[in-house]
Amino acid sequence: MKNFILLAMALLVIAGSATAQDSPEEIKTSIMHHLKTEGYLPEEDDDGDISFKSSGDVHYIRIYDSDEGGFRYVELYCIYTAEDTTLERVARAVNATNGRVQYARVYYMTSEDEPGKFRILFETPCYITTADEFNGRLREFLKCIDVSSDRFYMELREEDEASSATDWIELV
Repeated sequence: MKNFILLAMALLVIAGSATAQDSPEEIKTSIMHHLKTEGYLPEEDDDGDISFKSSGDVHYIRIYDSDEGGFRYVELYCIYTAEDTTLERVARAVNATNGRVQYARVYYMTSEDEPGKFRILFETPCYITTADEFNGRLREFLKCIDVSSDRFYMELREEDEASSATDWIELV
C-alpha cells in the first residue's frame, strides 16, 4: 500500500510538472520586460494587448486567457491599410498571400464609413507554455509579419496592374 501511495504521488508530481505553464499575467510581464531589454517601448493598450513599435509600425501581442491542453494561445499582429482599391482586389490579394505564406495569416476588414479603404491584419499565432518560448522567437515572428505584408502588397500591386491593363484594353 505504501508503494502504491508513493507511486501515485510521483505520478502526480510528474503530471503537474509536465503541464506547468506561466499564467497569462506572467507571460505578459515577461514579454514586456523582454521587449524593453530589446530596446522597444511596450505599453498595455485599452483592451489589455501589449503594443510596441518596430520599424515604424505598431505591433500588438494578444495573450489569450484560455488553457489549450497545457498551452497558451498568443498572437503577434499588425494592422495596415489598403486604399483606393476594391473589395475583390483585396480579397484576391489576401487569398493569394495566405496560399503562399504558411507561417502567418492575413485578414481584411471593410469600413462602411470609408469605401475603398480596408484594414489589413497580419498575424503570427503560436502556442506556448512559457513566455521564454515566445521571447526567443520574437524576431522570427516580426520577420513573418514583414514578409507576409510585403507579399500582400506585391499581390495587390499585381492585381492593380492586371486591372489597369484590362481597363486599357477595354477602352481601345
